[in-house]
Amino acid sequence: METYKIIEFNVPEPHRFGNRLDTTKSDLQAVRNDVKISSKFNQFVKDKSVIVIGPSPYLKGLGRGKIIDEYDIVVRLNKGWNVSEELQKDYGKKTTIRYHCMMEHESNGGKYEIENMQSKGVEWLASQFPYNLDYFHNDNKKFRDLNKDRINFHVPADILYHLNLHEMMQTRANVATSAVFDLINYDVKNLHLSGISFYRDGWVGDYKSGAENVDKDGKYSMDMKDMQKEGHAQEAQMHLINLLLQSETKFTVDKEIQKILESV
Repeated sequence: METYKIIEFNVPEPHRFGNRLDTTKSDLQAVRNDVKISSKFNQFVKDKSVIVIGPSPYLKGLGRGKIIDEYDIVVRLNKGWNVSEELQKDYGKKTTIRYHCMMEHESNGGKYEIENMQSKGVEWLASQFPYNLDYFHNDNKKFRDLNKDRINFHVPADILYHLNLHEMMQTRANVATSAVFDLINYDVKNLHLSGISFYRDGWVGDYKSGAENVDKDGKYSMDMKDMQKEGHAQEAQMHLINLLLQSETKFTVDKEIQKILESV
């Protein structure tokens, strides 16, 4: 087991009930210029094609599962890491990295399932949040101690970068947004985002089972103003994703996502 010591300080999560849309490309680039990364994680993702795949229903019936699984690294999110057999034709089967919000409640990230992940070929669990940030710090430590190095564990290396992104949006990012803005700083060959609708059309399967405001069909009943009140403003995240698309040629998104982004 790794014996490094984590410095015990704690930074409160900043205000997250805004919806900031005035960030510019130069603002975003400025916070990315000196970002710190994990050398071990970089060795794993370097020169590889990477896809971040979410659970949006728009992929149903499109038969893109084989294309998804052809990426060197397939990143899935929270409970969506273990794709049921009936969805694999459209969503693929492979999971290389699982990004997790580190909250195990079934309406959040779901159980860690370390042994199950190992048995199905998952090579890394990645936290959405850095160490030393509010209560997420203890969530990260809890998993690290529980894991005992059984599966590789990645934690975003730069808390200042995370805080700057948060301030640029004035909201807490979705796990997909966090994964994109973490991975884009690494030496990946390319990075593609798929299966994300920014809460526009809900989720497939049991991705959000147990959550409030989700109906039996996986649709979210809250409008975008309600999302802002909940601290998960979507337009601010869409705006930042748009800026990244404009400045990073190695980052691409599905045409369905592009259409959603054009609404901001």
